[in-house]
Amino acid sequence: MTERLRLLLATALEAHQRGDAAGALEAGRQLAALMPAEAFPLHFQGEVLAGLGRLPEALEAFARAAELAPAEPSHRRALALVAMSAGHPGLAARHLGALAAPEPADMANLADALAAAGDAESAVAAYGRLLELRPDSVDVLVALSGQLIALGRHAEAVAALDRALILAPDDPDALTNLALVRLAGDEPERAEVLARRAAGRPDPGLAALLALASALQRQGRGIEALEVAETAAGRVGRDEPNAAAALASSLAALGRADEAAGLLRRSLAAHPAASDRLVERLLFVLPHLEDAVPADLLALTGLLDTPAPTPATVAAETRWREGERLRIGYLSPDFRGHALAYFLAPLLEGHDRRRVEVVCYCETRVEDAWTERFRRQADVWRVSLGRSDRELAERIRADGVHVLIDCAGRTAGNRLGVMKWRSAPVQGSMLLGGGMTTGLAGLDFILTDCRLSPPGGEDGFAEPLLRLPHAVAPFAPDPAWPEVFPMPDRPVFGCLANPARLNDGLLACWRRILDSCPGWSLLLAHPAYAGAGMAAYWRGRLDAAGLAGRAELRPLGPNWAMDVYGEVAIILDTFPVSGATTSLIGLWMGVPVVSRHGSAPWQRFGLAILSDIGLGDLSAAGADGYVDAARRLAEDRDRLAVLRAGLRERLRRSPLCDTAARARDVEDALLGLMRRRGTRGEEGRA
Repeated sequence: MTERLRLLLATALEAHQRGDAAGALEAGRQLAALMPAEAFPLHFQGEVLAGLGRLPEALEAFARAAELAPAEPSHRRALALVAMSAGHPGLAARHLGALAAPEPADMANLADALAAAGDAESAVAAYGRLLELRPDSVDVLVALSGQLIALGRHAEAVAALDRALILAPDDPDALTNLALVRLAGDEPERAEVLARRAAGRPDPGLAALLALASALQRQGRGIEALEVAETAAGRVGRDEPNAAAALASSLAALGRADEAAGLLRRSLAAHPAASDRLVERLLFVLPHLEDAVPADLLALTGLLDTPAPTPATVAAETRWREGERLRIGYLSPDFRGHALAYFLAPLLEGHDRRRVEVVCYCETRVEDAWTERFRRQADVWRVSLGRSDRELAERIRADGVHVLIDCAGRTAGNRLGVMKWRSAPVQGSMLLGGGMTTGLAGLDFILTDCRLSPPGGEDGFAEPLLRLPHAVAPFAPDPAWPEVFPMPDRPVFGCLANPARLNDGLLACWRRILDSCPGWSLLLAHPAYAGAGMAAYWRGRLDAAGLAGRAELRPLGPNWAMDVYGEVAIILDTFPVSGATTSLIGLWMGVPVVSRHGSAPWQRFGLAILSDIGLGDLSAAGADGYVDAARRLAEDRDRLAVLRAGLRERLRRSPLCDTAARARDVEDALLGLMRRRGTRGEEGRA
């Protein structure tokens, strides 16, 4: 080393030690110019730049150092550390994975980077290797369980957590993750016990508080859930993404969608890198705002649509030939007792097996009697829960599926990530899963009908609209439901919707309806009113809306007491989110529904249903029309009596309950789509 180089090196190190970043950086640059083949000056610059917070430049310096000396691990380790700080965990994982002889700390950092990058499958493998070196590490066991939960591999997660809790019985992170597993298994009471243990420490972690809030919310204890979510937000700030998402969920469940949306938007603006969870919540909340339009939701979904690789092993297609049975794959988390079951089950049952073959990919976490019914209707049944997107895509391709249909849209438990692997020649979704676009431009269609999506609404969808002449799927009532009850003695309006769909504008309309219908009252019935806190809260909202003394809250049990329909003469639909299943059950029980419709699909379920049974006049556009339709029907006692006596048969004979015809509509539409594409099954949109 020349004297000049020694002096420059000494100058650089001395400047760095005394905190003269500018001097150190300049000396480092001169060293790099004099030693272009050496990695040390670049590494030194990277350290100085990182200390200054100039992370992109630091990453570039460390990357160049790693190129010059690929066998030197310190460059990749430093780059990975900065990459994690800069929000690039995938980059960190690539460099840590390239280390020739990783140490245990490198393996731990690699696993953490993979987890942060969302590659749960690789993270599980990395934590597994680390666990071989640290078999009694509670931290590793807990981290492993978190990734197993993300993959839906709950039994394995429980095994890891049980082991962790043997080693550390009061570990808050292990207790929190076990609470999350119980929530996924629809055991909110057990989850609450675990989350309270984790949150009961003097300085509880955010995750424990949020798990507790979720457990309370799932039990219908919305006021308590809101209080816990407020506590969590108070610790980290209301804009912190996880706290904001939890708080917004609690607010939305209380019919305060406007507050929830504002909170989520502020958090998204402050933390754009944490968009996924915030956008998912916004997609749930926005339809509850009267001024939301489909284009708003489409813009949001664009933040979630990231491209995925399409290896040839997955993208290779299955060809369909004219005259061959069309193999339809249905992918859903809701093959269970769920509102969608009343539509999906009869659709599968109605398919003509001479024309189509049905393959079901079940993402259901908690199976029940409905699951068995779905299983019987499938020609091929696959439990896909716990498979990675790539694994599931490969399974779908191996099954020879011609058309893959997502049944969940953007609702909870969806597997839209699978769609990006193009595992079937034709892929699409259906509007039953949330009433909105998926935002995936690569889909070939979204199943809808002419009333949910009249001409002119295409700009709110990333997918081409495949309109059916009637309902997207048939409705099949539960055979266990009782016969229609006689007309009640008292004139009562009813609403059996989830109170999350209520809002001040709707309550104001209901007050106007009652004002115009002397002697009538309003019955609100739902399981959410069971808790004392929720009942008191909603009584306060009703009183503030001018409904004091004229509205009754009725808590329903989890099995939904059907005799409540014997107390109601007219059901009032909600707005802006219109009811589908709740409206159809009421109509089946002989109770007419008055609805208000708008232009968005989620605002038109009531209109579509009523139109298909010849009662389109009971759905009105605008608040005035809604109030007037309710008043006119309430005044027409003769019509109410006729409807009471004949609604069930009218619905039974309508297109909505014609299972074979509605399934045939779907088959015709899909076969037509395949024919338009040609028998080659080439990729691309229809």
